[in-house]
Amino acid sequence: MGHPSNTPQKNCTKALERCIDRLKGMTNKNNDLYDVIIAGAGPSGSSSGYFLSTKGLRVLILDKYKFPREKYCGGGVPRSVFEMFPIENRMSEFIEINEYRFTCRGKKNAGGKIPDGGVISVERSVFDDYLLSCALNEGAVFIGGVEVVDVEPDSNQVTVIDSHGNRYMGKVLVGASGGISRLNEKLNRIIGNNNKAKMGICGYYKFLSEPETQDLYQDTVHLDFNFINGGVAGILPKKDYIWVGAYKSQMEKMKNIRKSVDKFIDTIGLKGEKAEFVGLPIPLYNHRREIARGRVLLVGEAAGLVNPISGEGIKPAVESGKIAAEEIEAFLRDGKSLEEYGARIHSEIGEELRIAGRFAKIAFTFPSIAYDGMIHVANDAVKILNGELSYGDFERRLKKKILRKVGIK
Repeated sequence: MGHPSNTPQKNCTKALERCIDRLKGMTNKNNDLYDVIIAGAGPSGSSSGYFLSTKGLRVLILDKYKFPREKYCGGGVPRSVFEMFPIENRMSEFIEINEYRFTCRGKKNAGGKIPDGGVISVERSVFDDYLLSCALNEGAVFIGGVEVVDVEPDSNQVTVIDSHGNRYMGKVLVGASGGISRLNEKLNRIIGNNNKAKMGICGYYKFLSEPETQDLYQDTVHLDFNFINGGVAGILPKKDYIWVGAYKSQMEKMKNIRKSVDKFIDTIGLKGEKAEFVGLPIPLYNHRREIARGRVLLVGEAAGLVNPISGEGIKPAVESGKIAAEEIEAFLRDGKSLEEYGARIHSEIGEELRIAGRFAKIAFTFPSIAYDGMIHVANDAVKILNGELSYGDFERRLKKKILRKVGIK
């Protein structure tokens, strides 16, 4: 299995030391009022912390884990995400994906080049540690190893209580604890949200491949349409193994996901050793969900901001963190309602996810036709990931390709 290198740990350690020094300078943290408290230090939480701190706001980030920590995830990140943070000098830690391969139920075979390394494969333990260090370098305070267990909002502030009984007060609370957590359930009740997230599911192996297989996929992503009914199977390279897994946009028994991944490995002919199988449910976007009320808002996966086609949530997580920072600043400075944040999320991120969901239904219902269309618009798919093309435009282009394929102009 892959292990984080010492470089990112040292980078984040220095930032944590500065964070500790700031904490030591506080006379009583229980009476300290932060502008914003963020519950969760994943991509949505750390990006919120980064963008808020660059605006000069006092930010506290809490997480139940100490960093760096292991995180279950495929880790395919659009290059555009990296352009939002000062971490380009650390790109050597990651893998630029320069080629793609498409199959359909293990058959057919098409491939091509991905321009400009438009997709980056990351170890989430390293990537998340980088994002957190960015926030800390801008002045945010981080406390790891404490779980938020209760929240007490009122008209003037939000009090957060951790698993050790410590109380922290902030003017705004950002919920970034993921879609499947007790805290997120509590925050949804506070917001008054009765619309539960739709659920997908993902399962994968860290596959310790033989040298020839590792070389074959050293900078190549492989996607198979409908190998698992209603989903995709795929391969993503890492530094010393390859990620092999499957995603389905509807709930399924985990044993069936595992069987599908095992079959995919056999069908493709991968050679090597499978490590432990890991599976997890993934909340998907629901445009009817409320994600902000009073002084509380949700970002990233906690708000269900996940692409229903692929299960990818890092880009919308970071984008929601940036929008949250802008709306929180306006709330604290001008008294603007935080519910404006929800409206912007549904408009600027959610609408694209809705169209993606519509496309997913077509692609998974007619996988062979979708495959034939996708091989002609693969570059467009990369542009979508990086925000250079909308799903609406992509859908129209793909429809034209599909109609031509079946003889309709």
